[in-house]
Amino acid sequence: MNRETIIRIVVVSILAMLILFAYPRVLPLLFPPVEKPAPNKTGTSEPAQTQSPPKIEAPQVPGEVPAKTEEKPEQPAVTAGTLRAVGAPEGQAPKPVVLGSAACGSGFDLEAEITPQGSAVRRLTLSKDRFLKTVEDRHLPTCDRAAMDLVPADAPRPALRIAELRVWLQGVTGPLAVDGLSDAVWRVAEADPTRAVLEADVLDAKDRVLLAVRRTYALAKSKAPAGGTAPPAYDMDMRIEFLRADPSVEKVAYVLEGPPPLPREDPRGDQRQAVVGVRGDAGVEIKRSGPEKKEPAEPLTDVGGSRIQWIGEVERYFAVIAIPGKVTDAGFAPQKGDFYAVAAKVFHDEGTDAGKPLWLPGVRLQTREEPLGAEGAVRHDYLVFAGPKDQRLLETYYGGLGLPDLIQWSTCCSFAFLGPLVALTAWISKMMVMLLDAFHAVVLNYGVAIIVLVILLRIALHPVTRWSTKSMMKMQRLAPKMQELRERYANDKERLNQEMMKFTREEGFSPLSGCLPMFVQMPIWIGLYGALQSAIQLRQAAFLPASWLPQGSVFSTFLQDLAQPDALVRWSTPLQLPGQTIPLLGSVIAWIQGALGTSAGITTFNILPILMAVTMFLQQRLTPTAPTATNQQADQQKKMMGFMMIFMLLLLYNAQAGLCLYIFTSSLLGFAEMRYLRTRYQAAEAAAGAGGGAGVARAEPKPPPPPKKKPLGTSGRDRSIAERLQSWMQKKMDAAKGQEEQKKRK
Repeated sequence: MNRETIIRIVVVSILAMLILFAYPRVLPLLFPPVEKPAPNKTGTSEPAQTQSPPKIEAPQVPGEVPAKTEEKPEQPAVTAGTLRAVGAPEGQAPKPVVLGSAACGSGFDLEAEITPQGSAVRRLTLSKDRFLKTVEDRHLPTCDRAAMDLVPADAPRPALRIAELRVWLQGVTGPLAVDGLSDAVWRVAEADPTRAVLEADVLDAKDRVLLAVRRTYALAKSKAPAGGTAPPAYDMDMRIEFLRADPSVEKVAYVLEGPPPLPREDPRGDQRQAVVGVRGDAGVEIKRSGPEKKEPAEPLTDVGGSRIQWIGEVERYFAVIAIPGKVTDAGFAPQKGDFYAVAAKVFHDEGTDAGKPLWLPGVRLQTREEPLGAEGAVRHDYLVFAGPKDQRLLETYYGGLGLPDLIQWSTCCSFAFLGPLVALTAWISKMMVMLLDAFHAVVLNYGVAIIVLVILLRIALHPVTRWSTKSMMKMQRLAPKMQELRERYANDKERLNQEMMKFTREEGFSPLSGCLPMFVQMPIWIGLYGALQSAIQLRQAAFLPASWLPQGSVFSTFLQDLAQPDALVRWSTPLQLPGQTIPLLGSVIAWIQGALGTSAGITTFNILPILMAVTMFLQQRLTPTAPTATNQQADQQKKMMGFMMIFMLLLLYNAQAGLCLYIFTSSLLGFAEMRYLRTRYQAAEAAAGAGGGAGVARAEPKPPPPPKKKPLGTSGRDRSIAERLQSWMQKKMDAAKGQEEQKKRK
């Protein structure tokens, strides 16, 4: 392997790793994705109560003719200060209502706390039977663990409050805004563990009741189908009703505020997003908006149009989604005209990240103007999903709404020219999850499942490794002849390249053979990285039993979460590397700290990446030096490989423990396999050389048969990839040389 080939391989490896790990952070800053305007078409959707998660199909409205794209109606000017909201009498503030239960063995999968102030959802908590909040809780009994909050009680704002209400009255131009609806303390008309009804009134300046507003929340237990296990009930029904109390009320419209940003789970990266589902001709397209490091130029941004399917907030593994429409046991049954959303608006709340300002995304749903009609009532139903982004769960019950696409299997950005790459990496990640789930069903441990996957892949790749090792050994044996050619044609580079290509072709080895096993496994690394990044079943998947580790010590979290660094030692005070304020050098030190921890500092010592780097170094020591390299070039190659080892250590030091476990196990088995093959090949060569007995001179090897002449018109498909690459390079060199000669002649 000559110097140019080594440099090319190193560059390709670095670029591949940068695409895998650094691309999602760097490229979006250079080329922010452009939101495409969604078509503004009429559509449908309908509302109701759910028992257990029903299967939701894509809405199909019989006899509906798609309308042409229409402009979003301009909202008339609002006159404020003339209407106000009144709830419970002063001094009789009701207590919050708790629906469901997060306690172990309660039969509920969700607990919702409804606050009378604004009749909003103050807290959404998952059952202790389902998920751990932190890996430290693994040492505790199930009933003593902390519950997993999707909307914590101390969130900046409650979820699903009515941020704005507009009322149209007879004889009044334009709508009137209702003051204080989200701040008023509503009356609790009904409350039990599965249902809550809250009410408020809208009064005019003369204290006449014009409109009654009622909100109903319903939460059901998990129900087991006949002969099966209980499906999780991660959803809650929400109904908003407007009841006419005065004949002057004609129409209403309101703005529903989505949930606040979910708690950040991974300190290495902020994956919180506000999401909006917009139905188009090809299905539901998801619009995403993440945190802003700088203050956003526009506080509100319109998203989508009159075909808004849902709004919500997502994090790495969980989501809270509000779906307008009625859902029954029979499925999603929309009626014509039931798409009552006309727009979604994304805004940002100011927050902090490691002491620096950060604007977290939120989303609001704006409804159309609804006439109260002869019945004097408007009713809007919502299904609120609050649970894990589980592929099978979302596909089974919410596939028609596009919720399975909330899972981002690929970390690449959604640029159009990267579509095939995103689809390929997502497919590989899904296949990795399927394989690991299958192995986990047998060994009952995802860490052991990763090791089983490594063993099976090493067995499958053994022919490739054997051929690669044999080819490298042959290259090392032929090093003297390669050196002889180099000395013979030292003054004629073009002839030297031709003779080298001819020699390698006649001897039947490829300079790229030593790198083939690594390149074959790189898609596996990418797929496993995406799987650990997105699959909910791999969240907090432990490799070592918690009983093996001392509770409350610095070692208590070691290999307790394969989706996080292994954390052999953990400390609470972040460690900052010195020198980050130095010009130019400080940016390099900051990058190293980011690789070793987070921007807030280093809080763990990880052992698996170090073991991985050691095994990669030992495996590299067994790799023969390229016969095409001089002593100086060989030294440069060793330095380059040493730099690559350090670079890989920094790049993967803070990576998931599952990925490091895979690479470490694969490198360890590869080292043992290569050593065995080298020993066996050397013994075979020694036996062949001593075939005539002691003192018998070794017979000269037979000259290789002359290469077969290819007929004219051969396309070259029967040549190896290395031969085609060398031929292409030779043509380029000849063309460049010809251009230089023409310039000299002129």
